[in-house]
Amino acid sequence: MTVAIGPSLELREQLQQHAARAGWLVLVGPLPAAEELVWIQVAAQAGVPVLAMVPGYEQGEELKQELQEQGTGRVTLCLDLLAAESGEVCWYRYNDARRNGTTPPELLQAVWPNLKLESLELRPMRRLDGVLSVWLEQAGADAQAPGLLWLPAKEASAVLSGAGAFLERLEAIWLEGSAHPDGLDAEVLALLEGSFHRLTIDGAQHQLWQLDQQSLLERQVVLLTQQREELEVQLSAQSAQTAEQSQQREVLQGRVVELQAEKDVLKSERDDLANQLNMFNVQRDELEKELLQLNCERNDLKAELANLRCEKTCFDTESRVFRAALEHVFPYEAYKEKRPDLSDYDHAQLLDHFTKFGINENFDIGYLSIRQKLEDCRNENKSLCSEIALIQYGIDKANCLVEVAQGSLGNVWMLPQRERPPLAEIPS
Repeated sequence: MTVAIGPSLELREQLQQHAARAGWLVLVGPLPAAEELVWIQVAAQAGVPVLAMVPGYEQGEELKQELQEQGTGRVTLCLDLLAAESGEVCWYRYNDARRNGTTPPELLQAVWPNLKLESLELRPMRRLDGVLSVWLEQAGADAQAPGLLWLPAKEASAVLSGAGAFLERLEAIWLEGSAHPDGLDAEVLALLEGSFHRLTIDGAQHQLWQLDQQSLLERQVVLLTQQREELEVQLSAQSAQTAEQSQQREVLQGRVVELQAEKDVLKSERDDLANQLNMFNVQRDELEKELLQLNCERNDLKAELANLRCEKTCFDTESRVFRAALEHVFPYEAYKEKRPDLSDYDHAQLLDHFTKFGINENFDIGYLSIRQKLEDCRNENKSLCSEIALIQYGIDKANCLVEVAQGSLGNVWMLPQRERPPLAEIPS
């Protein structure tokens, strides 16, 4: 990177060679107008794009008019102010346009008492790398090509601090004028030396700093070596990670096989369960049919139960009639004679015993035995004939009732054994 403007013809020729060899040229004002035009003309002849940073509006208009008169192309004028960081700054406008800038009036009026402040305004400040990024793209220039920067030495700190990565792309930096009596400050020197620039021309009013390509290449080799070592470390880590991933993949593949086997087992179980479900559905259908049949049988049984209840009611009624008849005509004494073991029973107990047991033991306690006793009574006592006649009437009536009762009991005994009600449950 080269920045050059000098009073010497030899120096001027050398700087013009740098300008013609550069890929792009940046001029930062305020600079001597004559020297600025020389740089622009040299760059225009070589077809190099030029960016002229003119902070003052008046200087910008003058330079623009001169360029139009000379018909110089590929020159871009920029009125932005350069700084180490983007922001805003106060721009002071005086009655002497040469003094316009960021210096407050109290500092300038001590040297020029007649200087008067006419106006002030806030103007934006931009970093050099931001300006170059936009301009090189718009100008169609190669941003990686070497560049040349020409600027006042007193602006070096603000401009170079905002150059960023473009600082190492500047093949030459020309500092016009002196920064201060003791030379460049430490910050500017650190920036230039840190970007591998070496002081090749050191004059009273100008300095030329050129890029040390050998040191830059050595630094790049060191950086590439470091990058290679980092890449080797990353590669080792990646290899270890790949091995670990391979192991994990094998484990996962084994797990996949296990899961596939489990899936097959589950599928088989699912099929078995599906078959069982079908069987259960068939059984359910059969059970539903059986349930329907059972419901029909239940309804039939309910109907039969209702009939049996009606029959039982009739039977209970007939049983009560039969018992009432037996109470009047039952031969209690004759039954005791037939069953001496019942001698202690009263009439109710004898009647109960007969209806439960005696009726099934073929005891002859019917009409013939009563009639025989009646004849005996007639022979023994003729005087009781009238009474006997009455008894005969009662016996005949009782016999009729007995026949009716026996007919009812016969109907009961015709029933199956499971449906036959026990005589013990027949109410008296």
